[in-house]
Amino acid sequence: MRNKSKICVTISLLVASVFLTGCITSAGPQYMTSNTPRPSSGGFNMMSKQDEIQIGRQEFARLKASKPRTRDASKQRDAERVLRRLVKENKLENEYPWEIYVFADNTPNAFALPGGKIGLFDGIFKYTQNDAGLASIIGHEMAHITSRHASQRATRQALSGVGAGILAGVLSGGDPAAARELSEVFGMGVQGLVVLPYSREAEFEADRIGVLYMSHGGYNPKESVKVFKRFQQMGGARPPVWLSTHPPIEQRIQQIRMNMDRYERIYEKKRS
Repeated sequence: MRNKSKICVTISLLVASVFLTGCITSAGPQYMTSNTPRPSSGGFNMMSKQDEIQIGRQEFARLKASKPRTRDASKQRDAERVLRRLVKENKLENEYPWEIYVFADNTPNAFALPGGKIGLFDGIFKYTQNDAGLASIIGHEMAHITSRHASQRATRQALSGVGAGILAGVLSGGDPAAARELSEVFGMGVQGLVVLPYSREAEFEADRIGVLYMSHGGYNPKESVKVFKRFQQMGGARPPVWLSTHPPIEQRIQQIRMNMDRYERIYEKKRS
């Protein structure tokens, strides 16, 4: 009972500190221009960017150790080249220690971890087909990172008592029994930053910002629509993994097309 009381007090103090001490980190990308929409799916964020970097580094190392890299070295080179260009042209070099890794897996999938880590599976290349298509996928994952969607999601879960077991060790004050109980209360660990789907708002936001990133990078934004069309044509009745928790493709294509004039102006200016 003593530990339970300690847990309740600790959680109450944590929630209160979010509202009273101003320890709420920025929700959106640091790089903003008149052509870049400000994130609309933000909220309270109890994690600092340094926390995100540490979590992402640790989890990415675990994933790389448990799953082999692609045997096609050209895919890894292509992914690194496109990421470097997107980071440079969008002035994001100082935001995070960016890293991309292509896993040997024929599943058409991609993911982002907090702190600048991006994973691609071999199977996604069947849908991207060229550098611009690859930029549409990488730009989308970059947008999740710069918009800090994963840590915002973990914060919401922590505040609702559903998730963020990663806070257990910190909040327990070194008490193993309290840490175990906190983990049960929060209900999940670091992997919650990876496996749970983003909200529809976060996905639409990542599309908007991701296509802006590829446009600023000098990649044709129309290719993003072509990639979605290929997913439609090749996915069959069951959507590919990368789209299984996302909003319907047609809605995403519609949003991109609504903003295409702006994307193309940025792209054409970059080419001139």
